[in-house]
Amino acid sequence: MTSDSVRILVGTGTSESHDTVEKLLAETGRNIQIHHVEELNLAIAALSGGDYDCALFDTHLQNDDNLDFLIELKMADIRTPIILLTHEKDEFSDVDILVEQGIVDCVQLSSTSSVSLALTIAGAARIAQAERRSADSTAKLTRKTLYDNLSELPNRELFFDRLDQVIALARREQRQIAVLTMDLNGFKQVNASLGHNVGDKLLQEVAGRIREVARDSDTVARLGGDEFAQVMPTGATVAGAIRAAEKAIEALRAPIDVDGHHLATGISIGIAVFPLHGEDSATLMRHADSAMYSAKRNATGYSVHSGKDDEADEGAHVHKLSLSGDLRHAIEQQQLSLNYQPKIAFETSTISGVEALLRWNHPVHGFVSPEIFIPLAEQTGIIEQLTNWVLDAALKQHAEWSKKGMFVPIAVNLSPVTLHEQDFANQVQRLLQKWDVPSKGLTLEITESAIMSDVARATETVNLLHDMGLKISIDDFGTGYTSLSYIRRLPVSEIKVDKSFVLNHSTRLNRIKP
Repeated sequence: MTSDSVRILVGTGTSESHDTVEKLLAETGRNIQIHHVEELNLAIAALSGGDYDCALFDTHLQNDDNLDFLIELKMADIRTPIILLTHEKDEFSDVDILVEQGIVDCVQLSSTSSVSLALTIAGAARIAQAERRSADSTAKLTRKTLYDNLSELPNRELFFDRLDQVIALARREQRQIAVLTMDLNGFKQVNASLGHNVGDKLLQEVAGRIREVARDSDTVARLGGDEFAQVMPTGATVAGAIRAAEKAIEALRAPIDVDGHHLATGISIGIAVFPLHGEDSATLMRHADSAMYSAKRNATGYSVHSGKDDEADEGAHVHKLSLSGDLRHAIEQQQLSLNYQPKIAFETSTISGVEALLRWNHPVHGFVSPEIFIPLAEQTGIIEQLTNWVLDAALKQHAEWSKKGMFVPIAVNLSPVTLHEQDFANQVQRLLQKWDVPSKGLTLEITESAIMSDVARATETVNLLHDMGLKISIDDFGTGYTSLSYIRRLPVSEIKVDKSFVLNHSTRLNRIKP
């Protein structure tokens, strides 16, 4: 629109009204671009998709009661200033109601002049321009509030708002909708080993791929971290939701290149369908989440909420969430302790060292297995703090034994996440100095999978630790893909063969006995 032109949508219900309006607008002498419609639904569609300065609507545009006519306009959320063209027999008892429904002025066709109409249109156009400027500012602020800055997808708040609206409509129309919750596999390891910058770029690419295979009518959102969600408002049978999940899984099957890193990331998806699996957003999301955790645990890609099994998964998940919160306070509350498992030298039948085993005695749940709380520590980002506590406690014990004349080397297991921390070697050095323990008094045990998850970073850290004089042990060797030829290139002091090899070897020996 140029500064001296005005775009107007004219809606009239009779040919007489149409001719009167056309004549008045022509007599104004203004540069007016006119778009004419004769039905209310067409008028609403035009205003929803067009950029008009104002609209002139005849009360005869629809034969229903006048107030119903206005309410329908209001429900359509029309922001364009509307000038109501009235007739002598029209009666509106409450002007406030007109204003509330979005009417900025009323003009009686039988008595108005072209000059009066021109002034009214000019005033409406100024209102439209002011609201447009305000809307631009509001839109920018709204986008920051309702959209995720990293992925440019709707955020959690907008997703739940749309989900609630979709559920309300589906309930009214008695149809199904589907919710998919998604969680990346192994994303925390990417952040830990390669840094948050690489992790952010990975999330951006993942968001783009998921959005690309979703339907235009679906809402795909980033709920936070590496969690995404999708709501399917139409055609949302269980089979349709499964097809959508399969598309997302396939879209992420190809590796993603980020800053020279060839990253293969999978995704686990949980599915819940309204009203089969819940009749409100909270229940649907909870059931979709439990199905997603089932898919992640069983490595099936996707899972549909099925009831009892998922409820058990959900209970276990809630229990783990509770434990993860408690774990943050376990150190300060002295719930953690180290047990020391002796290592016996076969040649001398004497203790050659000990391995520190972390134990957690929870005040409510009692003994909590390390197989449960170590992964929780890695997932919640407190593994570094936990490792620091273990090293500190182990070296303190070494110092106490040394004061009694006993030199007992202590081995400590390392999480793959800790091994890839850039400052880990310096952290170990500080603790050795704190307790005045020589480097040969500490052995660090790392798993084969920890090395292979990021070979370059792991090799660099292992070499730094070896240069400090520490012994390096490979734990559970044989469970991954590392060859002995590769291990020989690392400064490794010992290899602990996984027990499965020993057990299998014993079984094979028994089979070949005569």
